[in-house]
Amino acid sequence: MEILRVMQMGKYFTDPDFESKKPKNSPDWQERCGDNIYEQLEDGTWVQHAIDFHSTEGEKIQDTKHPKVFIASQFWYFGKESLIVPPQYAPLIPDGRGIRCQHNPDLAEQLMRWVAKFPCGVHADPNDRQKINLVQLQK
Repeated sequence: MEILRVMQMGKYFTDPDFESKKPKNSPDWQERCGDNIYEQLEDGTWVQHAIDFHSTEGEKIQDTKHPKVFIASQFWYFGKESLIVPPQYAPLIPDGRGIRCQHNPDLAEQLMRWVAKFPCGVHADPNDRQKINLVQLQK
């Protein structure tokens, strides 16, 4: 993703521009997959709103440890049709979900030029799409 801005997670939850990122109680798996799930109370504590995933206390602690949200101006999501990324870009790519902030800016620029060869947006369903469907069936 290409980061447009960074905002505090508590503001993200209350900002009407990101209301659509809150998961919905819906049979549609895509509507259940929003990431706007943490509300920060006045005393600073975090309340996690209903979601099919990230439901343990440990996940909440991990998710709110650095309560920032990265807003993208452009993003690429390949899901189950992920690409083989050239090995020179490996230092920029986290294992699993996450972000790395300390990197070589020239290498980052090269990676952005490589990714920009592909259209922005969603290219395929998530790898765990079957798991998402199973959660709905269990409810």
